[in-house]
This record gives sequence, structure tokens and C-alpha cells, in this order.
Amino acid sequence: MFGVLPSAARLHRSWRYRLHQQLCREQDRRAQQHTQAATEPPGPPLDPRVDGARFVAAAVAGVGDVARFNKVWHDLSLVPTDEEIHQPEAWLRRVGL
Repeated sequence: MFGVLPSAARLHRSWRYRLHQQLCREQDRRAQQHTQAATEPPGPPLDPRVDGARFVAAAVAGVGDVARFNKVWHDLSLVPTDEEIHQPEAWLRRVGL
């Protein structure tokens, strides 16, 4: 009525084949991702402390005195923007230091 059932050995071979194909596809996908990641240019530093440290060093050098630089903490409007973090000279001009 439903036809001939395959033998157990044939079913086992079929299952192993499908499993092997899935593993091969997964390995190909991972290799492709690895190749893509290796060819992409590196992005900006992931640690914002690096940018902040550069800003503080440049701002203190521009002001010439840490006490004058600490003026930034007296008023929220004096805090540098994201753009000014990368251009300390713009922040110095804005706050008048």
C-alpha cells in the first residue's frame, strides 16, 4: 500500500549524508564570514576612553593649565560635544579658553 520501506542501512546512509551536508554548509558559511571580516578595514577604536584621553591631553596642552581646563566641570553647557571630542581646538574656541 505505501510501497517498499528502505532498509535500515540505506536510512542510516541517508541520515549521515544529510548531516554531513549540513556540517559542510556551516563550515562554508563560517569560512566566508571569516574571509569577509579579514578583508574589511578596521573600524574606530571601540574604547571611548581612548578618545577622551586624547581630548583631555590636547585640551590641557591648549589651555596650558589643568585648573583652567577643569572649568568644564562647572557648567553642563561647557561639556564637549562628540565632534569637539575629536577636535579639541573647536571646544577651546567655543568655551573661550
